[in-house]
Amino acid sequence: MKKKNLHKIAPTLSDIPLKKGEFNLPDQYFESIEDIIIAKLKAAALENNKSRSIPSAYFDTVEDAVLNKLTKKKVIFSIKNITKYVVPITIAASLLLFIILNNTDNTVTFDSISTLDIENSIENGFINIDAENLATIFPDIDFNEDDFHASLTDDEVLEYLNSEDLDEIIYDN
Repeated sequence: MKKKNLHKIAPTLSDIPLKKGEFNLPDQYFESIEDIIIAKLKAAALENNKSRSIPSAYFDTVEDAVLNKLTKKKVIFSIKNITKYVVPITIAASLLLFIILNNTDNTVTFDSISTLDIENSIENGFINIDAENLATIFPDIDFNEDDFHASLTDDEVLEYLNSEDLDEIIYDN
């Protein structure tokens, strides 16, 4: 780069006067630098080797030192210590899990039951229809017990139920 373009790129740098001969290298610097560095590294390695010598009477005492380290008392966890912390945490986690799993909102309402389910329950004998049950549901109507003991065959009852619209009867009552 020429000095005439330097003042455009770096004006402060271009104002510094150029002096020749200030930055000189010693003679044969690049030819000898490699040997100098290798010599310093070897000297440092020799110093490190001196500090790694075996102490006197090392082999007489090493066995005792190793056995002392092996026979040190180890920490043993007793069941009392474990149960002191683990049991309350386990109980709390179990209760939390029980509450979360049983927190479903499965309330059954009359609207959620289909008429087919009601018909099947009556047919299978899960719902007992007699004068007392009907009297509690419809208190303003007089029911005769004799009306419920009439001799109707199963076919007659099924024919009546098939001919009538049960949804309308259930919603009307």
